[in-house]
Amino acid sequence: MVEITFLGGAREVGRMGMLLRTAKERFLWEYGIEVQDTLLPIKPDIKSIDAVFLSHCHIDHSGLLPQLYRDGFRNSVHATQATFDISYLLLHDSIKVQKKRGEPPLYLPVHVERLMEKRKEVGYGKPVTRATYPAQPLPFWIRGRRESSSQGT
Repeated sequence: MVEITFLGGAREVGRMGMLLRTAKERFLWEYGIEVQDTLLPIKPDIKSIDAVFLSHCHIDHSGLLPQLYRDGFRNSVHATQATFDISYLLLHDSIKVQKKRGEPPLYLPVHVERLMEKRKEVGYGKPVTRATYPAQPLPFWIRGRRESSSQGT
């Protein structure tokens, strides 16, 4: 059984974040910001998260991932290569936008780099398996018009 807790994005567009709990592991699915007002999702207990999954690069899905690393998260993020490549650019751009708005940055470029160091690239249609929970692989599939979008099933 999987328990899902919405950290944001349940009744709005933006700041998507879901915590998925199984009997053995806890995963974060997306962790973004609300782009217009920079509203943030509920902050999860990062010490209890085993891995993060990112479906696509949009800031409302990825925009707060570097903050996890700023706060000490050390585990991996799973996404497609295209998602990581575009996220890298958008996350750095997000820092510039926050500064331009006069907001303190939510994270620094070094935190984007830490995220990228922990990246685990997933091929489309290839299952994601983890040594600690190998019984339930998670395949990613191409969805929508963008090469950088995927869906776990």
